[in-house]
Amino acid sequence: MATDEQIALGQCYVGGRLYYTTGGASGSKGLWMASTAGLVRVDEFLDRHPEAVPPGLPELLRFQGARAENLAARAQVRWSLASREAFHAGNRACDAKAIYRRLQNFVARYHWTSEPANYDLLTTFVMASYLFTVADAVPNLHLIGDPNTGKTRVSELVERFGFNPVMVSDTTSPALFRHLALIRSLVILDEQDGMAERRLGAVLRAGYRPSGAILVCESGIPVALHCFSPKVIVTTCELTDQALATRVIRYTCERAPQPVEKFLDRLTKDEVAELRDDLHIFGLTAAPEIADRYATHPHVDGVSNRDEELGGLLWAVAAHVDDQPGPDLRLHDKLVRLMQGISEERRRGRELDGEKIVLKVAVENYLVEHGQEHVDGYPGYHLAEKFLKYVNTCCDLEHRIPNTKIASEKLRRHGLLADKKRARVRVDGASQVPGMPRSVDNRVQRTAFKFTDTLSINSNT
Repeated sequence: MATDEQIALGQCYVGGRLYYTTGGASGSKGLWMASTAGLVRVDEFLDRHPEAVPPGLPELLRFQGARAENLAARAQVRWSLASREAFHAGNRACDAKAIYRRLQNFVARYHWTSEPANYDLLTTFVMASYLFTVADAVPNLHLIGDPNTGKTRVSELVERFGFNPVMVSDTTSPALFRHLALIRSLVILDEQDGMAERRLGAVLRAGYRPSGAILVCESGIPVALHCFSPKVIVTTCELTDQALATRVIRYTCERAPQPVEKFLDRLTKDEVAELRDDLHIFGLTAAPEIADRYATHPHVDGVSNRDEELGGLLWAVAAHVDDQPGPDLRLHDKLVRLMQGISEERRRGRELDGEKIVLKVAVENYLVEHGQEHVDGYPGYHLAEKFLKYVNTCCDLEHRIPNTKIASEKLRRHGLLADKKRARVRVDGASQVPGMPRSVDNRVQRTAFKFTDTLSINSNT
């Protein structure tokens, strides 16, 4: 087995107990595993619990050989020595509800959102990062918003309080999954638009479950590395990877109506350090109960299986917080409603995607069969009534389209109309369409569709 100078597990849940990789007591060297049972050296812990080591990690360390360094610094152990020693001396008092409220109040001081549920989500996500290894799936956050909407501020707040975080603006897939194979920790990926998202997509898709792995070559030999951890992905636009989009919880950032308080390390470092110490104690002491809640949580109506995976750990943490003495926060109910809303939004999105595919095929087939049948004197425009009859007769739509207005709205929504600024283009001989000749039959008002150029066939437009 690798020596304690070569391995830092970050956190692991084995034998019904959560362990953190930490430094030792005053004067001791090397890495230790801390739990409610006390301190044990990493090498002794691994001899007792070899199952704690992710598959593929011993091979990775063997190939790295002398290049492997002491990972304590890389693991960013941020539990203060004074708090650790007090914990192991028996001072383990922990009020999860008080920690939650202090953390949420801190977040609300430095970040504004119009959705109160976002504060609940963000605070619970941070707390869940301290015991994510009790779960079979972890939630990933997708921070999205225009420039200057506070995405970086949210990332900084998560970085200050999350479990042993690493925050990067650019990285490569090999670097990321090697880091996660060595150190289980929270990862924050800033500015992941375009190529960055595509480059890291495989790691992000695989890493929300413990079984997710990436096959890499080390010295020419294939090694499967696991990259299980909670992650925060920051973008200014929608994720292009649809599989990845189903593995994240969307968090929309907005411009604050008025300036929020400046977030200065020199003014907040003591408060942040105290809260982090309390979060470590919360993780170690609450892990067994939260693991049981996670395993026994009933199915939630209106939530898809995938979203239930993402919400399961958050619900378990929320239920634990709700059960502590103090005001009734109803945090669990709030997060259940949040995930129900996300599932409903995804369901509608899937319906729209299916509808778009059907309509796109309908337009393509219509143009093949009726591409030359333009409105008289105005090539490129097709009578909407004729297209509507074609769609309702020949296409496999879940619901019949009742009229040309709704047809035009659906086509415009899916980007299939060239007339994107108009829901309907009337052909009535009154030149409402620029260039439309007055020779058009104006006894009957009709609508006309001009389809997008990418779909037009022989349109002569």
